[in-house]
Amino acid sequence: MNWKAKKWTEAAGFPYAGTYIRIAEISKNAFYRLATEWIDYKFTPEKYIVSDSHIAVIGTYTGTYKITLKAMAARVVHVWELEEGKIVRFEQFVDSKIVVDAMS
Repeated sequence: MNWKAKKWTEAAGFPYAGTYIRIAEISKNAFYRLATEWIDYKFTPEKYIVSDSHIAVIGTYTGTYKITLKAMAARVVHVWELEEGKIVRFEQFVDSKIVVDAMS
């Protein structure tokens, strides 16, 4: 998928919450931390809902937090907004408490 994101939003309450602009901010504040702070952190998609300008993906985050060695499985929805076939916005909806509990 082509990417020209204007906004990437991690849900309020999620450990990496915030709205980030540009791939450097997204990588630093979300992807890098997920990759370095967790063991086998992943998103498993289960269902796709598609319209002309949006894609919603329902799934589950799983992983084990390195410091506590606590595993978690949290339900999540990713919503992608498209313009001219390119991603311009991402928003995450997640059961943040499950993730935060694994970190403490």
